[in-house]
Amino acid sequence: MNNSTGSATINLINFLTPTGGTANGTVRLTISSATSYLLSVDVSDSVDLSVDLDIAVTMEADDRYTINTTSSGTINQYTVVFDNIVFDSAACENYPVGGSAVFSSGGENWTATFDSSCDRNFTLQ
Repeated sequence: MNNSTGSATINLINFLTPTGGTANGTVRLTISSATSYLLSVDVSDSVDLSVDLDIAVTMEADDRYTINTTSSGTINQYTVVFDNIVFDSAACENYPVGGSAVFSSGGENWTATFDSSCDRNFTLQ
């Protein structure tokens, strides 16, 4: 890892999506340090997707990182909070091995909890 910092912004204007719709919005990446990143996504499409999330990514090692939302965000009608979702490609190449995601809508909450089983399953409460 090096000590580069900086930021990049992608503005989407009528960006063609795989579903045949178009997406508009902004995706912003800010590199605070060699191990700390902020990804801001504010995108909606013409079909059925609306995302407004700020995600902090912290690299703990070359193959392990943790993501958290910096504040509650939204995906469509759901309020979303990511809490210490851990990815560790040495332990599990494709799925989270820890943490949780909380989805809220209409006064109801659902929590998806990830564990180290590496089988793409999670506990939903």
